[in-house]
Amino acid sequence: MEATLIEEVIKRGLKRIEVDQQLQPMRVLPREDFKYSSILGVETKLEDSVESEAPIYVGEQLLEEAMAEPADKTVDRKALAVIAWDERHKASYMSKVPPLFYRQLRMLM
Repeated sequence: MEATLIEEVIKRGLKRIEVDQQLQPMRVLPREDFKYSSILGVETKLEDSVESEAPIYVGEQLLEEAMAEPADKTVDRKALAVIAWDERHKASYMSKVPPLFYRQLRMLM
């Protein structure tokens, strides 16, 4: 019983973290004009070729549908090579990765 309760609390906490991450801003460069409504019902317009900020859940959808490209290209093949080299050659070194590194890595793959 107690283990089930702890498991439920952990699941809720992880869900809250996931929602918080989805609402974080992401810089995108739209390839066309685009409108979206926030979860609060506020309509926002992104203009073609104008670097803009949108929540991650909107930005990822735009990237998946090739309607935009990321404005912050912090993760690319060169950055990954540097991180891999550092970790191989510096025994007690743990690489510092940019914010949203794992999300960007997933998009790159």
